[in-house]
Amino acid sequence: YVALLYLVLMFHQTKFVPGGGGLGKSKTGEELKFILILCGGTGTQGSKQASDVGRQIRQAEVMLKSAVLFTKRRLHFHVIADSKKLFGRLVNRTAGWPDGYRRKIRFSMHDVWYPEERQDMKSMFRVCAT
Repeated sequence: YVALLYLVLMFHQTKFVPGGGGLGKSKTGEELKFILILCGGTGTQGSKQASDVGRQIRQAEVMLKSAVLFTKRRLHFHVIADSKKLFGRLVNRTAGWPDGYRRKIRFSMHDVWYPEERQDMKSMFRVCAT
């Protein structure tokens, strides 16, 4: 997640300056959009470590904190999750944050989906890995 955050910030800025603005074409009021995938799933593929929900939540929280600290822009996190409970756990991690940081972020939950013609992908890999 941290690598993804770094790439997003690098592509939006000519020179990396914590809290700095983006490219000349980018407006300060424009939201930065992120996609985050969280799945508890019960698939048999993959390692226990990769499937550990607590680990996923901790990694996501580090990404959220980094994103909030390194930009002045509003952030919109599109969370693809396989349960509302898991989505709620992530959102609740920000409940104790100072108001100034919480006002900068918003979340949208999206269900995990597979293309109609590729339903076979569900059993190919660990849940949400495809």
